Amino acid sequence: PVRPRRWCVDELAPHPFDPFVTADPPKAPAASPAADRRGLRVTRGGRFFHLTGAIDKGEAFRELLRLMGRPAETVGLGDALNDLGLLEAVDRPMIVPKSNGDLDAELAAALPHAEVAPAAGPVGWNAAIQVVLAGGRLRTVAGGDIA
Repeated sequence: PVRPRRWCVDELAPHPFDPFVTADPPKAPAASPAADRRGLRVTRGGRFFHLTGAIDKGEAFRELLRLMGRPAETVGLGDALNDLGLLEAVDRPMIVPKSNGDLDAELAAALPHAEVAPAAGPVGWNAAIQVVLAGGRLRTVAGGDIA
């Protein structure tokens, strides 16, 4: 059955609350035990730490595949550690560089065979999707081409 949008947001991938740590990352680990006790997670995004529900993007994606059926190929794009679950769940993970051109170090280490978008932000996202739609491949984090 088709579920209302509110159910999807609440049950599959609750939107993060407003970022609660910006310029002071050492506070994030201190918040984690309190979040854990309440069934919540502290996750690091591209610019902020977020307080979210217990379900990550990867779990939500796998549930959507279960509900909707698996397409021939899945592609996911992300730029920070909070995207890891999603990128591990797709067939073709793609990492979008930061504005300075660097990749998130933890994300890149976890996904050496991920493809790398050719630019940062929305420009890189769009370029990567254009390559996918054209049937092409991008270089990988490890520096090679995908066979």
